[in-house]
Amino acid sequence: MQKPRFPKRTRARRHWLRFREDQSSSSELEKEHGKLIWSFDIAQVGSKNITEVQVDAKTGKIVSTKTETPDKERQEAIAEKKGGKTS
Repeated sequence: MQKPRFPKRTRARRHWLRFREDQSSSSELEKEHGKLIWSFDIAQVGSKNITEVQVDAKTGKIVSTKTETPDKERQEAIAEKKGGKTS
């Protein structure tokens, strides 16, 4: 069986950041809804909010973007430590 090829994280990150002037503060490869995705947290200039961008690890296409407040980020971090996942 042939190993699937995935776009490198840097390629996925470049794909998103070329449209943005903001900076990525973190990234991780994770499985969501049965798909491997790169998840990037993008710091917004002049705001405490974070834009989370999810890029399909196989195709490199952006599958979702959402803005998260610092409170939502904290809740997700707590849930991950407990072994749960929030969306």
